[in-house]
Amino acid sequence: MACWFIVRNSLSIPALKRVLSDHYPFKNSKIEIIKELSGFVDKNYLFTVSSNDVDKEECASTNYVLKIMNPKDSSLNLRTDLVTAAMSHAYSHGIPCPKLIPSEVGQLFAAVRTSDLINTSCERKEGACEGTEVDSEGHSAVCHMVVMSYISGVDMSKVPHPKDLLYQYGSLAGKLDSLWLNFSHPGISDESHDECDLTKLPNQKHLLSDIRNPDLQSTLVRGICVYEERVHPIYHTLKPGLIHADFHDCNIIIEKDSNILNIVDFNDLRRAPFVVELAIMSIDFLKDLTGSIKEQIDPVIKGYCQHNPLPQVELDLLMYVIIGRLTQAIILCIQASAKDPTNVDYIVEKLDDHELLLNSLLHLYA
Repeated sequence: MACWFIVRNSLSIPALKRVLSDHYPFKNSKIEIIKELSGFVDKNYLFTVSSNDVDKEECASTNYVLKIMNPKDSSLNLRTDLVTAAMSHAYSHGIPCPKLIPSEVGQLFAAVRTSDLINTSCERKEGACEGTEVDSEGHSAVCHMVVMSYISGVDMSKVPHPKDLLYQYGSLAGKLDSLWLNFSHPGISDESHDECDLTKLPNQKHLLSDIRNPDLQSTLVRGICVYEERVHPIYHTLKPGLIHADFHDCNIIIEKDSNILNIVDFNDLRRAPFVVELAIMSIDFLKDLTGSIKEQIDPVIKGYCQHNPLPQVELDLLMYVIIGRLTQAIILCIQASAKDPTNVDYIVEKLDDHELLLNSLLHLYA
């Protein structure tokens, strides 16, 4: 079974430069890996290219992001094709997001063996996967790599959130999800791989046995019960479509010298009810737990519904969907941090805030 993450610092910088030169239009170019960017289960690198030989039309800037997808997701060719096709569709229709750079053979992603990327001097860590497993024929695992333009700026989590910015944030998500209503791809209906599918929450109860904090375990049981009672029975009746599914403030880049919001990180997109998208994107802005919960996210909701209206009955369900989403996110974050201790700081960055928010919402709505 393919591993779903790659150990930090296990990839070779010279090897990354080589595969970029081999698979993308950067031959005879000077490639410099600037730094590794944050990521949950994938590896992301900022790099620059300087050469007169670079195709000006396809490579308009000199700064790029290289994404190395984890072996588990990379085993699903249809999934990677869906992500890149949906992202390209969004870019071509005016959604502010990175531009994908085609490979030498014209595809929006390329496949490489982990053995061609790995740092052989990296010591194996107990309980951590280095991405060097072999398949039934003795070959190392495959990773998909994607190259895209780099958007400079500051992520939205680092700035104040006035109401007009929250409205713009909601509006961008509404435009994106509405645009995808006219986008078709065979991978949209394939949800078998997705641990973050909210309908799987009831079946994730067994993961609670790995949580040592009894108070947190009790809170998560309550969260699952609320979801099962209020959302799960009618989930299939909610208005569905393709959603970004990771529309958080840290994935929104505000360009320097402008107020333009750009959305990045499309790898979690899936078919789900639109109210799930609204729940995901609202969580980061429920800060003042002493005030009105709904008033804090009202600009987000109004901005979203301006472009992708939702029935009032689904908006009335939003808080219960948020409870379900928070519960699942906490469970999966704790599981991920145990599997990948090399990336634990990034994985659990918002865990304490999410626990506090979940407790507060359960007090108000359960």
